[in-house]
Amino acid sequence: METMWGSHVPAEILWKILKHVTDAEGPVPFLPRASTVSRLWHQVASDEYLWRTCTAVELSHKSIRKEPDVLSWLFSHRLNLRHITQINLSGWNCEGGLNLQAILEECEGLVSINLSHCRVSTSTLEQLLFTANTASTLKEIHFSQMVSESDNTFMNLLKKLFKTRGKQFTHLSITGSSVFLSNMMFSIIAYCSNLQLLDISYPRSTPYSSHSCAVMFNIDRFQDNCPQLKVFRATDMFLEPSSRLIQSNWTGFPELQEFCIPGYRRTTGHGELLLRFLRGSSKLKLLDVRECLFNMESLQLLRGCAIQCLNLSRCDLKDTTLKQIMTA
Repeated sequence: METMWGSHVPAEILWKILKHVTDAEGPVPFLPRASTVSRLWHQVASDEYLWRTCTAVELSHKSIRKEPDVLSWLFSHRLNLRHITQINLSGWNCEGGLNLQAILEECEGLVSINLSHCRVSTSTLEQLLFTANTASTLKEIHFSQMVSESDNTFMNLLKKLFKTRGKQFTHLSITGSSVFLSNMMFSIIAYCSNLQLLDISYPRSTPYSSHSCAVMFNIDRFQDNCPQLKVFRATDMFLEPSSRLIQSNWTGFPELQEFCIPGYRRTTGHGELLLRFLRGSSKLKLLDVRECLFNMESLQLLRGCAIQCLNLSRCDLKDTTLKQIMTA
């Protein structure tokens, strides 16, 4: 027997309630669940305006994310793609049953695409990056912990994307990757001049790429070509900056606000990376150097910075050095 809320509440009142929830939480998974309550709820929850009002679509709910057919149905029957600016497919199985290219081509104002923790076939990846090449509004791509059939294909497609559209990207997240990150960094530095956030944490070694954890890059060129960088994250990395001497007029990253390199591994020149990365970063607010082997005296360069969060856990610090840092 249906309750009063199931069949007797006025449709206008129910619509306002559903709109309030979708405005706050998005249409998925709330509206698909609400549509199963009764015929009245199904009718009201199917209203196109309720789906249209949400511009940031979160489709990573665990109860539906492993079903490409469900996702295709939602895109075809519920979502007005022209109004979508962000698509989050985190955790979805995108290997088959999903024409991602057709979906993305209808998103006229797409700003962000997230395929973190996805399984992606080569054909789907080619669809995605082909469409990204034509999306003039796309600024953010997140491929954290993504699993693809071919790392070489993934890297080559990304490099091509950066070469053709690099200037429009502001946020890049490629964590948990097993591609050769040194080559990737070269393309990012060369073409992504408006970059504000870069996350290349947790590299994965493979039997064919035992050197994937080592990332060599020209730090001078990085700072020259990407002056707007605000966030840099490279957890558990082996970073190897170029050996070029520091210039007296070197400005560093003037906009840098967050620098996170927990687990940084290098056996020589412990303080060099900090000195070369952070010199001139007067806006730095967060510094995370957990479990790093730095010569911590180099942290005295932080004098004058507006540091709000400093993480030094499991670092080999002398009491005198710590006192100097805290009074800097």
